[in-house]
Amino acid sequence: MNKFTLDDGTPQLLKAIYMDKPCPLWLEFCGHDFCLPSYNITRGTTYYYAIEYVISGSGYIRENDTICNPCKGDTFVLHPGSGQILYADSSNPWEKLWIIFYGPLADILFESYDLKKRILYKNLNIEKQLMDIFKIYDSETLTKHEIQSRCSTLIFDIIQQLYLYECDDNLDIKNCSVADKLKILIDNTPFYPVSLNDLSKKMYCSRDHAIHLFTEKFKISPYKYMSQHRLKAIQQMLASSTIPINDIAKTMGFCDSGYFATWFKKRTGMTPSKYRKTHNE
Repeated sequence: MNKFTLDDGTPQLLKAIYMDKPCPLWLEFCGHDFCLPSYNITRGTTYYYAIEYVISGSGYIRENDTICNPCKGDTFVLHPGSGQILYADSSNPWEKLWIIFYGPLADILFESYDLKKRILYKNLNIEKQLMDIFKIYDSETLTKHEIQSRCSTLIFDIIQQLYLYECDDNLDIKNCSVADKLKILIDNTPFYPVSLNDLSKKMYCSRDHAIHLFTEKFKISPYKYMSQHRLKAIQQMLASSTIPINDIAKTMGFCDSGYFATWFKKRTGMTPSKYRKTHNE
């Protein structure tokens, strides 16, 4: 690994092998970032896949119109053809491992496993596979095509883990009550607005039945609980990132920034910009 420093001063260990002829799957970069509180990376439309594992800390990713909050122990995937912005949590910045790869085989695998949509994989640990890739990349005895061949098998293993995660959604809800299942699904949703009809379908019960059981157990309606959960996520983004307020509003399901400001002020007593300024100070 070679040592580099990003524009914001973030220390980075980076290894690169450039392709000299077309290859079905080519691992171009792998790296280890020790992010500073000011870490903020903007990428235009990309041609590659990036898979990153968070060793510690927290931060935010915006891919097109979706914002996610990867934390310690999470894996996230960024897709080709998208614009991306990565923000570290200023009070608890990331340390993370990552790889960048591309090629027709990568496209086929992501298409076949239907992995084109999900960005965040909560609590999916791929640290061992990434460290194994780094060891192979650092080999002084292997040719670069031998390195690529060995790394490809590890990338395929990671992609299979992403697929298995998709199969069970990595949520241990099979043996939970309907009320607990609904709470887990709300707590883990990355998208807004959230439809109770859609969530109840995942539990194979009616919306009204799920609402009744949730309210009975937690003494709060799922609608009000979702509103509180949404507000908490917005407050965290405002306080710990530099994500533009309009982007936060859009990601959290608000079509109108004026309505978003009114909604937020009614619940916190201050506008989003005032809230951000207060907490940054």
